Amino acid sequence: TALRDVTPNMNVNIAMGDYQFRFNQAMDDDFNTPQALAILFEISKALNVAKVKNNHQLANSLASTIRFLGSILGLFQQDPAAFLQGNIRSSESEIIEALIAQRNQARIDKNWVLADEARDKLNEMKVVLEDSAGKTTWRKA
Repeated sequence: TALRDVTPNMNVNIAMGDYQFRFNQAMDDDFNTPQALAILFEISKALNVAKVKNNHQLANSLASTIRFLGSILGLFQQDPAAFLQGNIRSSESEIIEALIAQRNQARIDKNWVLADEARDKLNEMKVVLEDSAGKTTWRKA
């Protein structure tokens, strides 16, 4: 989820230094993947903070760092939205998007019963909604 809504910039990488050094140390230490994964989680946390602070340059740099280092372990190479939404048919995606639109409109109209019905249908489909600043994203549970 940290990689959602950022554009990794592989040409400008102001964040790589210390993270790459510590990641490489972990990998050189008998392939210490728990430590390497901990560093990837650190980058993810820093990326989320940069996004909240609207520091787009740092966020994009951290995104490229996590994509590059993750590639060593075969992680983070898919588009974040496609990965989080799983392998679904386009017809199912259209239904999900329609239910989200119905829920959002019902919330605007303060029709809580209709909003709850839409959310219940989405829950039955094992869809997790994430509401943020005027935007609703979703992922498969």
